[in-house]
Amino acid sequence: MDIAYNILSQLAIVAPCYFVSGNHELRLPEEYEQLKNRMKKLNITYLHNSKLFISKNNESINLVGVEDYNFFKNEDKLNHRANFIKTLEELYSPNHFNILLSHRPEKFPIYADIRYELIFSGHAHGGQWRIPFVGGIFSPSQGFFPKYTNGNYVLEDSTLIVSQGLGNSSFPIRINNRIELVLATLKK
Repeated sequence: MDIAYNILSQLAIVAPCYFVSGNHELRLPEEYEQLKNRMKKLNITYLHNSKLFISKNNESINLVGVEDYNFFKNEDKLNHRANFIKTLEELYSPNHFNILLSHRPEKFPIYADIRYELIFSGHAHGGQWRIPFVGGIFSPSQGFFPKYTNGNYVLEDSTLIVSQGLGNSSFPIRINNRIELVLATLKK
């Protein structure tokens, strides 16, 4: 928690920050509450199946954040996929450029089908161990030789950016896989 708080406090000084949950938050409810409280103190905006409009020069972007897919599974094991899609559809704005923060990159076809223009994800930890010219070895939810581990992916009019992240997965070691903080610049 202290390591996460240290980097978050530094990032919050540089620019406005936004947060969505990942899969670990569901497993660690006490730590998750502590994390939310600490982020609130740092003025980091928690997007919990919600959206906000960011405006500049009379133009605005719809910034959407959804809980990790496992939160939907936990709430309704039978209808979780439909509920996840319904939430994404309700938060989408057809009259704006839509940026989605969603932990799981493997749901990219769903995001693209709804027509989110830009999606930021993580979860894959860059494939944890990487083989040069082959890519990541394993990712949670994608298994061996995962498709979405790092970088940019395009599907129709949607672009997915997957960060390798700053932490580790269940495996405590990264091989050929540096930690990563993504910087994206939006231009007209």
